[in-house]
Amino acid sequence: MLAVALAVAACQAGFSIYFTTLDDLVRRLRVAEATGRFNRQLQAYLRPAVLIVDEVGYLPLTGPKPTWFSNWSQDDTSAAP
Repeated sequence: MLAVALAVAACQAGFSIYFTTLDDLVRRLRVAEATGRFNRQLQAYLRPAVLIVDEVGYLPLTGPKPTWFSNWSQDDTSAAP
C-alpha cells in the first residue's frame, strides 16, 4: 500500500511513474538478456522519473525455488519472515 501511495503522490506531482514487481522486473530482464535486448529493456525501466519495485519480499508459490536464499525452503514456513 505504501508503494501505491507513493506512486499516486508522485503522479499527482507531475512525475512519470513505472510500477512493477521485483519478480516481473527480473523475469523481463532475463528474457531481454537472452534475446539481446537487455540495454533496451533496462532503459525502459530507467526512463520514468520514479521506478517503484514492489513485492520485493514476495516469493511466488510456483516455479523454481529462488537461488538467492541459500537456507530458505518454500516448504519450510518457519524460515519465512
